[in-house]
Amino acid sequence: MCGPPIMYKFVLMALKEAEVKPENIYLNLERKMKCGVGKCGHCQINNFYVCMDGPVFRFCDLGSTPEAI
Repeated sequence: MCGPPIMYKFVLMALKEAEVKPENIYLNLERKMKCGVGKCGHCQINNFYVCMDGPVFRFCDLGSTPEAI
């Protein structure tokens, strides 16, 4: 899924209600990127960089990182 951050909350709730497994949900976190090469740290979320490790992530890989969404 991609879109405005507020949308993620409601789409994730709908997907959970539809019993979609977390490993089948993909999120685009491109909005957090700035330099795109891992130098500025703007896109760092815990132990990964969106610009280097993503920008598309499986929901189950994000674990309990509320700042990612």
